[in-house]
Amino acid sequence: MSLFARIYRCYEPGYQKLLRDEKLILFQNLRNDREVPLILEIGAGPGTNFAYYPTPCNVVLVEPNIHFKECCIPALQKFPGINLLAYFDVGVENLGNVVTPDSIDILLGTMVGCAVTDAGKYYETVLNVLKPGGKFYFMEHIIGEPGSWRLRWQRGTQWAWKPFGCGCRIDRDLDKEIDKAGFALVEKKIFYLKLKRSSRYMPLCGCNMVARNVGGIATKSTV
Repeated sequence: MSLFARIYRCYEPGYQKLLRDEKLILFQNLRNDREVPLILEIGAGPGTNFAYYPTPCNVVLVEPNIHFKECCIPALQKFPGINLLAYFDVGVENLGNVVTPDSIDILLGTMVGCAVTDAGKYYETVLNVLKPGGKFYFMEHIIGEPGSWRLRWQRGTQWAWKPFGCGCRIDRDLDKEIDKAGFALVEKKIFYLKLKRSSRYMPLCGCNMVARNVGGIATKSTV
């Protein structure tokens, strides 16, 4: 995990640049009717999403890789409107031990479903901790189109990618998983990383394998 954290911090600026336009669109209304919303981010990493948080806000961060904490907490100093309530270095499977059910206004999860043991249980956990009417903002890389070269490469290289990516799966249909998770409403769109706009080194880092993505907002029932 320490190796993954070091590698991620090296290519993360370029990768986030590729995602920036889509994140600006997705997170432009990242708040609810509360003046100070309670936000939970799962897989906070080094804090790359802090720039999109509404302020002021109260935040709970969850990140199982303890090696990200040393850069995540200092990153908060750049955003004085973000009030950190708690930081838990636990995985999704243990989230119920630290977060109360029906307590979270807004939940963020970007590039998380690829690395959890069971994507279905991940979305069940999200539903459990969200308040009725709460919103889940998600962004994930997903499997390539049926019959595409990307799909063949993803399936053919998954055995090597998973240990390198700290458990990341590049062969998951997460866009379909979230549709059947039990949310009252799922609004999503599929988009592709614009690799020609990036550094010439980015495709060599594997970005072609994660070029197809899905992002959106899933809303929990009010009943």
